[in-house]
Amino acid sequence: MRRPLRLLRYRGVAPALCAALVLLAGARLVTLSIQQRAAAARSAAQAFANSAAQSLQRQLQALAAEARSRAALASNAGADANAGANVSANATVSASGNAAPPQLPPATRNSFWLTSTHAVWSVLPADRDNARDIAAQWSTSEAAAMAVQSGTDWLVALREPLALGGAGTQPAAWSVVYRDLGSLLVDAGLDRATRRGYDFALSLRDPGSQRLLPLAASRASALARPALAMIALPALAGARGSALGGALGGWSLAIRPRAGWFPATDLVVEASLVLLVAWLVTLGVADATRHFGHLRAALVTSRQRLQKTQQRLTEELEQRERLQRSFDHAHYHDSFTGLPNRRYFLDQVDRSLREQRTHPGREMAVLLIAVGRFKVVTDTLGHTAGDELMVQITRRVSHALSSHECVLARWADDALALMISGVHGAEAVLPLVHPLQQALQAPIELRRHHVIAAISIGATYVESGLQRAEEVLREADIALSVARAQGGSRLVSYSSSMQTNLLQLVSLEADLQLALERREFRLLFQPIVELGDRHIVGMEVLLRWLHPLEGLLRPARFLGSAEEAGLGVPIARWTIQHVCQLARHWRRRLPSGSEFYFSVNLSPTALLDPQLADYVAQTLEQCELPAAALKFELTESSLISNMGSARQALDRLHGLGVELMLDDFGTGYSSLSHLQLFPLDYIKIDGPLDDRGREANGADGVNGVNGANGAGRPAVGAERGTAALVRAMTQMAGALGLKTVAEVVESTTAVRNLQQLGCQFAQGNVFCAPVDADLAFQQLCAGILEPHDALAALEPLANDGDDDDDSATQILPVLPETVID
Repeated sequence: MRRPLRLLRYRGVAPALCAALVLLAGARLVTLSIQQRAAAARSAAQAFANSAAQSLQRQLQALAAEARSRAALASNAGADANAGANVSANATVSASGNAAPPQLPPATRNSFWLTSTHAVWSVLPADRDNARDIAAQWSTSEAAAMAVQSGTDWLVALREPLALGGAGTQPAAWSVVYRDLGSLLVDAGLDRATRRGYDFALSLRDPGSQRLLPLAASRASALARPALAMIALPALAGARGSALGGALGGWSLAIRPRAGWFPATDLVVEASLVLLVAWLVTLGVADATRHFGHLRAALVTSRQRLQKTQQRLTEELEQRERLQRSFDHAHYHDSFTGLPNRRYFLDQVDRSLREQRTHPGREMAVLLIAVGRFKVVTDTLGHTAGDELMVQITRRVSHALSSHECVLARWADDALALMISGVHGAEAVLPLVHPLQQALQAPIELRRHHVIAAISIGATYVESGLQRAEEVLREADIALSVARAQGGSRLVSYSSSMQTNLLQLVSLEADLQLALERREFRLLFQPIVELGDRHIVGMEVLLRWLHPLEGLLRPARFLGSAEEAGLGVPIARWTIQHVCQLARHWRRRLPSGSEFYFSVNLSPTALLDPQLADYVAQTLEQCELPAAALKFELTESSLISNMGSARQALDRLHGLGVELMLDDFGTGYSSLSHLQLFPLDYIKIDGPLDDRGREANGADGVNGVNGANGAGRPAVGAERGTAALVRAMTQMAGALGLKTVAEVVESTTAVRNLQQLGCQFAQGNVFCAPVDADLAFQQLCAGILEPHDALAALEPLANDGDDDDDSATQILPVLPETVID
């Protein structure tokens, strides 16, 4: 009887023990599960709080940026009007009824201006009450940021000082920008907190008492153990702290799930599951053991899957980090050479400028280093060779400046950018760059070739952080352009005059685009006289530009810009057309059988115009002129720039019957092979000085569309050595079947000597200075032109206007357009 009772007792105890074990294990599992869910809930709440806090902080920074922008705009306006401008008639009315200063921009929504006496200026009517509340709070505080309670709403206000008197002066006014706290919370996404099951509370931490002052909350009671995120207020210029009554510290954002970290529903569900398991265990130990085995196997499988998933996630995160580092490197470095690129350099310059604003005395120099031989290397050895060249140059620069704090980057394909910190004074730049120039003068070995870099350096010195990075690099680029124009491996430091010259050149080029349309070009004429009978055989054409502001300009001032702007060919065609029309008009007025020609200089661009010969032929045909009525003058430099194309163009012109003159013979190249290579008919001799010299030189030779052919050159004289030279040139020309024209003849003695030396034609101030079309026609009608020393001695007539002289306006105060029928 005892045994069945003991067995029954054992059977009753065993299920109870198993149930107890299950309950204990279940309770433990429930606890772990709830804790894990609570940790996950806290992590999600913390992430949401951080996201909302970052959004709020960005909005506060945006408000600060808006305040700075308005203050900067007003500072610029105030600087322009600082000489005592009066209040304008349409000044914006402030909240107190006073008129705002004219230099303050008008009010916008949620902004106004606050004077040093805490008066509100330039406020919209809708914002007037808020502005008064904010101004009242700031009247007792010197804070730059403020949280103000206006009625039942909280307002967040920031101000930026405006010092019109310069740095270190008392602010004349503040730019105030504010927003409603509720709209900030909505923009930050806190309105979604309640929909996601969260309660939140936004508080203000008082730095003095460390108490939290509530600003906004989704529930009245305090949140227990919330997830916290701090929001730092933006720093503003001149800020001595921020205040709400007292000093305003950072904001604190608290987030907590509405159901708490341990929801009761989850506890009930978990407990029910445990009781169910315990009840099932009590039904059968065997079933429990079997199910326990299955559960253990399932746990092992789940653990393995979790480990594999965790391992795979870890690998993906590592790969993403590697990709991000690779992307960041590619974003700020050159893809081939690995050097820092333009974007990286601009960021570094911008960072240094910001440091200069906060830490005065940290001067720096920015240099642009251009490699003159880069294109030659890429054209001959390939583009990769050019990249290799830049890498080697970078190494030399880094080695030469290893003792200095500097940033080096690749600015362009053929240029490097260098920023040197700690430069004390603009004069200290040259000693720093001297070792760099020496290092780059040595040849660079590149693919079994030795290359000379031929660098040009443009530098600018930055002593304050008030500039932008783009402005600093623009100054260095302007200096580099000047260095390239001067040629050679040189260093040019930026000066304000470079910017002025560049602006003048841009303005002149802009006016030049409209000069043809406005009919501003003028033509002057200088007779060409046959020395035998003093008969006028032709006229050399001189081009001038009657600028509406600068007066009469010679081609030396504008022709180079015209060539670069692509106006060389249109100006040449304009000159040819007007000359041919004028020749037709004169031939109709002259007696029958009168022969003369116009000599027009051609620029290199006009000479290489493929349609030049066709245009000349068409113009001669339209004007009913023989080809002998037009001649062209060319310089040797224009011929040798592209000898093949020049030879073809001259052959086509010569085939039309147009005779050609080689200008400036005796200067420059003066190669005898050119006389045989090109189909020339005349040579124009540039003679040596006579007793008048430069001062008597009137024919500046800026003829037609070409450049100066000897402004300031010496006149032909009778000295013994020069006479032999002139005789040799005339005899050589005669042997080659060429005619000679002497230029810049300034005395009757020179005329006699030239005639004795065999020269056939001459032109110069001794016969006639350049004149307009009417006077030229009168001389042509006279036919004979005798030389007179008195003519060459007349300065206003002899000198028809140097580049820096306004005497040309005395000759032709008004130059009407040539009358063409």
